[in-house]
Amino acid sequence: MSGRRRAVVGISPPVEPCTWQEAGDRRVFWLGPDEWLLTAEPGTELETPLRGALFGSCSIVDVSGAQIAVNLSGEQAGKVLQKSSPYDFHPRNFPPGRCVQTNFAKAAALVAANADASFDVVFRRSYADYLRGWIADAGREYGFANVP
Repeated sequence: MSGRRRAVVGISPPVEPCTWQEAGDRRVFWLGPDEWLLTAEPGTELETPLRGALFGSCSIVDVSGAQIAVNLSGEQAGKVLQKSSPYDFHPRNFPPGRCVQTNFAKAAALVAANADASFDVVFRRSYADYLRGWIADAGREYGFANVP
């Protein structure tokens, strides 16, 4: 199954808990045993080819309309994460290539550490306005700007 999946997606899912892998514009995040989140650039069609390649062996669900991702960057991004979640985002505990599902400002989220010291936060689209306000407020003391 792994070879068929890799042929469609261009990357194999990580097997180590709380990690993610990347190939081009695609990322695969480990969410749990036998559960991953695949992300790609908007407009990329992966559901149909994956269903064809993996028919009968797993469930494929398109959640792109339900989720949104934001990138937190800058020297103080980790401090904003610390204010927003009970998880320990210190670089010793959360180096690049790690991801975790946690509470972020009382909303369920997936947080991923990037090689450029930024963080991607993936959450339900219905929380977008609430979390935009939360991030703006939590980052105010650190000079955060451009919270769309």
